[in-house]
Amino acid sequence: MSTIKTNALSSNVGSDLVITADGANRVDIETGFKVSGVEGLDSGSIRDGAVTTVKIADDAVTPDQIADNAVTSDKILDNAVTVAKMAGLARGSMIIGDASGNPVAVVKGSADQVFTSDGTDLAWATPGGSGGLVSVQVFEASGTATWTKPAGVSKVRIQLVGSGAHGSNGQQGGGAGGYAEKIVDVSSISSVTVTVGSPNGNTSSFGSHVSATGGYSAGSVQSSRGGFGGDGTGGDINIVGGGGGIAVASMSATGGTSYFGGCTPGSPNTTDATLHTYIAHGAGGMGVYNGYTQGSATQPGLVLVWEYA
Repeated sequence: MSTIKTNALSSNVGSDLVITADGANRVDIETGFKVSGVEGLDSGSIRDGAVTTVKIADDAVTPDQIADNAVTSDKILDNAVTVAKMAGLARGSMIIGDASGNPVAVVKGSADQVFTSDGTDLAWATPGGSGGLVSVQVFEASGTATWTKPAGVSKVRIQLVGSGAHGSNGQQGGGAGGYAEKIVDVSSISSVTVTVGSPNGNTSSFGSHVSATGGYSAGSVQSSRGGFGGDGTGGDINIVGGGGGIAVASMSATGGTSYFGGCTPGSPNTTDATLHTYIAHGAGGMGVYNGYTQGSATQPGLVLVWEYA
């Protein structure tokens, strides 16, 4: 037998406590109501499948609420928690599990970042290795210089050519510098010494990674022939420079053509200093046939560094 008192519900030991619903067919349980000495309802007091969609207020389920243990998964009807029942998140946020196994909201990353995994955790990160072109550095002055890696760069594409050789006074043209191209992983490199071959047959290089020799002067290999071209070394692509031409009759031959182009012929009997400005990087110089002066000068080599994230 049970007795209802003013401020409490009580029952004899071993008896069932029956609470009659109100006129709306429901039982009102205030916050202070206790079951087994615990305020409110614990998981054991909720019937499996009792928490249906209509029992959950829109925007009620936050990431923190999912982790609370009062309402376990077997108490919630399958598919009861719809998107509308979840509290709003900042635009671009996602819910993931943290190191403790609890759900947390991760806010969106910066522009162009990607969501990555290190095998343990998930996080936003700047893409590396296969990213796009960031910048280009050009080295075209004779001598050495230092390439310094910009922030965010992990790989570079190197293109370089040795300088062409001058032509001879016996009409033959000079050989063009060799060409080489290589992809270099610079993720653990901060700087590299760059050498640009000075005019008239000198080597260009990007540290010890890749290089290209300059062209040979006319007649240096065979007296009656134009100069041979230089060659690339250590590249993913290595190309021999074009050989210098041989004169026909009273016409002077042009220099060999490099990967970047050739030279513009001038008067066959002049060494006009301005002619070299019309020669591509790496191209050989034109010959003359006056018998006593060197053929036209050449441009320095060239080193291009294409920088990728």
